[in-house]
Amino acid sequence: MRIKYFPKNDQSYGYFLNRVPQVYFELKEKNDKNLIDYLELFEISRYLNDDVNNTSWPDDFKKNLQDIRNKVNQTIGRYFNNKEIKLKIINEVKQINYESLDSLIKAAEKYKFLKEVSGSEFNNFINMLEKNHLRQLLTSKLLTRKFSYELTENIIANKKNAELVIDSILNDKSSKATVFIPESFTSDKRDKLFIDYINQESPNLNYLKIIDQARFDPSLDEQISLKAKRKYEEIELKHFQNQKDSGITTVVNVLIKKFSPDKAKIVKPDEKESNILTIKLNKNFLDESQDYASVLQNLIYVLGLVDDEFKFSALVNNEEDSTFDRILLMSDKDSYPVTQVFKYKEMIYLTLIRAYIDYLNQNDLYIEQIFKWFFEKYLPTEFSVNGFNIKIPNPEDTYYEKNLKMSAQFHRVLKQYNLYKKYGEIDKELVERIQVPRLSSLPSLYGGKYIYINSRELQQAANIIFSDQSGFGYNENSESPVHNRLIEGIPESSFGENNLRLRELIKQEILVIEKGSVKWKSLNFLYLLKNLFYKRSTNYYYLNRELKELVNRLLDVKNIRIESKLFSQEESEYLDYYLTDRYSNGPGIRNNYMHGSTEDLSEEDNKQNYYILIYLFCLLVIKINEEFDYRDKGETS
Repeated sequence: MRIKYFPKNDQSYGYFLNRVPQVYFELKEKNDKNLIDYLELFEISRYLNDDVNNTSWPDDFKKNLQDIRNKVNQTIGRYFNNKEIKLKIINEVKQINYESLDSLIKAAEKYKFLKEVSGSEFNNFINMLEKNHLRQLLTSKLLTRKFSYELTENIIANKKNAELVIDSILNDKSSKATVFIPESFTSDKRDKLFIDYINQESPNLNYLKIIDQARFDPSLDEQISLKAKRKYEEIELKHFQNQKDSGITTVVNVLIKKFSPDKAKIVKPDEKESNILTIKLNKNFLDESQDYASVLQNLIYVLGLVDDEFKFSALVNNEEDSTFDRILLMSDKDSYPVTQVFKYKEMIYLTLIRAYIDYLNQNDLYIEQIFKWFFEKYLPTEFSVNGFNIKIPNPEDTYYEKNLKMSAQFHRVLKQYNLYKKYGEIDKELVERIQVPRLSSLPSLYGGKYIYINSRELQQAANIIFSDQSGFGYNENSESPVHNRLIEGIPESSFGENNLRLRELIKQEILVIEKGSVKWKSLNFLYLLKNLFYKRSTNYYYLNRELKELVNRLLDVKNIRIESKLFSQEESEYLDYYLTDRYSNGPGIRNNYMHGSTEDLSEEDNKQNYYILIYLFCLLVIKINEEFDYRDKGETS
């Protein structure tokens, strides 16, 4: 098809919008129109009904736009409402490809011409298509409802269609079109299809993992989940054995050594092996900073567990993953995005924590004792905050015993902090009576902390300017991203097919045109929008006066929102992944130890969980310290 409708926020919108007059006039001159011609007219009508007057259209087209719109709508209305439409579609079915089938489905949903089509006629239509378009047919809620039985029979006819069923629960995260499953496709049919899929010779590893981890409704038999898990491990082991000599393994080395005293840490990729990262911690510096306060400072400024806004450094920023990784990543809507970048950052920070904790232990310093000092000595002395207390494990306890105690203390600290915020004091008896608050519900000590994009228009603007998939302002001769080149200015003529998007950004007062050059209207807006796009949120505390004034103006028009929480949204999601059962693929460490689900773990597994718990406890201490520190600077609202 020569023309296809795309939403206004899609980068293809402008290209096809510009083609509307040319295709329209060519079709107008054609007397013997076929099904594809009418589908192209239907696509044109969708652009015309958007009520967009494109400045690049010919004058004669713009002048008669209302008349053209009416004629196009009348023409396709007569065609698709014709009683012979079924026969026409069957006669021309061989012309239908992916694009034209999508248009035909959209036309059927609008003109309701499938009302008289029987189930057997619909099956004949499916069988006559040149290729299997089952996935595409299942993107229509209308078809899925009307032909539930026929589509169900087509699903169960091929074990590969288990992937279609799984895609239906990925709709919230997948870039693919939404897939609807027919009502006739019962849980029994689903379970049998999954078993057949698992038992085939080469099922897709991503889908096996989802069958194992996803939360299905109705729930999946545990035996099927276990079969998927075992099949996944079997295939992965074979792959590892076949690739062990040629595979690339990422390695993070943390060395604690004495070197030049002016640096506390050196991070250096290996010159010969690009997959090896070496981090050196200066033993001279660490030896001189062994008091408890300095150890906590080292977590921030030497290990770098948080960034300059005191957000977790291990968070994966928007588009930090490669495009390839984003395409390959598959997860159900209840799972956390465990990407390659996530795994790499996890490896870095857990290796750092492990090395630093081992160093402290060798010097008769125990991080749990430092946590206890922070809550019971430092907070009362430094901030006059009383009532926090924790019970720590003994150094000689097993890792299992340490994890039991530290999991309980994580609960305890969350309850104590929540009570302090609510009442200004911590009642020990009340601590034992209340439930553990959700991480996402914990409030900040003062109003207004994390800023988020709140409007669809501003989010679309950020996507257009910053996304590596946008193509806006693309210049093959420059490696500099468009948002940087907009600082100096880009010739207006460079935007071509993106002219409509440019006009929208100017209308939103994000960009301006000065002497034929497109620029940022405000560099403060660049800084703020860039942070909100890549980091999803930014911390109001650390903005300068001008940025805070900009934030307040955007709040007035509701383009952004601000929340008063201890953790940002992405931080609470990160903690939930490790600690709770919120995500289907998370280790749920805290919940598992608190509910007795870890008795069979090996000592090595318990040791790994211990370092994770200590790492997360470090983050909790840093965030609570930030709250009291900022409160006492007189910045409360």
